Amino acid sequence: MDNNLIGKTIRNRYHIIKQLGKGGTGVTFVAEDRQCFNELCVVKQLKPQSHNPQKLQVYRRLFNTEAEILSQLGYNRIPRLLAYFSEDKNFFIVQEFIKGRSISEEIAHTPCNEKAVIDLLEGVLEILVFIHERGIIHRDLKPANLIRRDTDGKIILIDFGSVKQISNIDNKTKFYRKLNIIIGTENYIPIEQVMGNPGFYSDLYSLGIIAVQALTGKLPKELAIDRKSELIWRNYLPKKKRYSPLLLNAIDKAIRYHHQERYQSASEFLKDIKALKESKVIASSSARSYIRFNFLYLKIIFVSLLVIFIILALKLLFSWHQSKRIQYTYYENQDYGMKVAYPETWQTRKRDDFLISGVIFISPLEDSQDVFQETISVFVENLVSNTSLNEYTAESIAEIKRFSDPNITNVKTSVLGDYEARSVIYEGEDRGLSVQKMQIWTVFDNKAYTITYTAQPDRFKHYLPIVEQIITSFYLL
Repeated sequence: MDNNLIGKTIRNRYHIIKQLGKGGTGVTFVAEDRQCFNELCVVKQLKPQSHNPQKLQVYRRLFNTEAEILSQLGYNRIPRLLAYFSEDKNFFIVQEFIKGRSISEEIAHTPCNEKAVIDLLEGVLEILVFIHERGIIHRDLKPANLIRRDTDGKIILIDFGSVKQISNIDNKTKFYRKLNIIIGTENYIPIEQVMGNPGFYSDLYSLGIIAVQALTGKLPKELAIDRKSELIWRNYLPKKKRYSPLLLNAIDKAIRYHHQERYQSASEFLKDIKALKESKVIASSSARSYIRFNFLYLKIIFVSLLVIFIILALKLLFSWHQSKRIQYTYYENQDYGMKVAYPETWQTRKRDDFLISGVIFISPLEDSQDVFQETISVFVENLVSNTSLNEYTAESIAEIKRFSDPNITNVKTSVLGDYEARSVIYEGEDRGLSVQKMQIWTVFDNKAYTITYTAQPDRFKHYLPIVEQIITSFYLL
């Protein structure tokens, strides 16, 4: 372990307390900023392993890249850059210290539940959307580089020493300028990155591998691959847990061997994860939550049914009062073979022609301003052939579309008297005025019986109780 800086103060300001980690290009320490109330910070030392000019140039490039990128990123899910400098042929980056727990600790012992993995994916993808939009590939996404911040539980992405900025794209040849070194961490690095040609989909691959590890507790080196070089991992999922196929498919898509088959952007991946999170396919993580949810669900259903019951009761009560206040008398016609009740204050008018016979009931005017008299007609049509109810319905709908309402669609099964019937409500015109109509018909003994109610749209519901009474009282002699 490289502890040579512990206890020392760099630049008369940053007092090194302990080592946090060590990688291929440097060592990371926790330090106190003695010019800022001894506030904790992170000091990353990029220590060249060779003084060969070419290698030193690579190290310097890595250092400058990380410093430049961090100086451009003002985002609270990435540690703030506080300073960067070189000293004694070493390079140093000073960043904000994030107090929290590494994701590697969270997923190290037992497989995570589905909700925890979805939340992890969402948290990391939000950061990747931000950096990818700025043309930056992280290239070293792994659990150790993800910190769950104590203050708010948010995921923080650290260690930008392997970043690659791809804003300089040759539009004619469509290729990215490559670095001549391979950067990344074994187990999390995809094949195209090994070949020195990472893309945004490379970070998404690494995140998918983290999700596999979180769900199974296995690293890729512990898993087999199939003939197409795809990772075989689903059979390592805990047998007693249930997982959404949408989540498993999303992870499969992220870790495809060929990058063309993966998600091509973090925003696309994030969209699927958010849709999954918002859907109701995710099982509750505990029986207690499940019971609480179902109790609330049943409570909502009960209240909804109660409201519907009250509305129906009030409607029936209103209809009953309406029908009780109105005195009905019977219209009976042996020639038509029918009998029906109607309000005794309404006028009657017979209609007889070659095909249709019947009666029209006409409402009285309500006041001096009333210019339209609602009508309820009861007609009998002699059918020229043995026509079924369905056939007659098709003909009636076609006629309504042709002469009244071309948009009519909803035909309901109903009852007229004691006979199966069909009913519709549609728009029409009467004496130059727009009206609303309800029509109900049945077919019996080679005759069609039709009741048609016509009213202005604002008065249509007012007379419905009378219409319902007439329909109920309809009787074939």
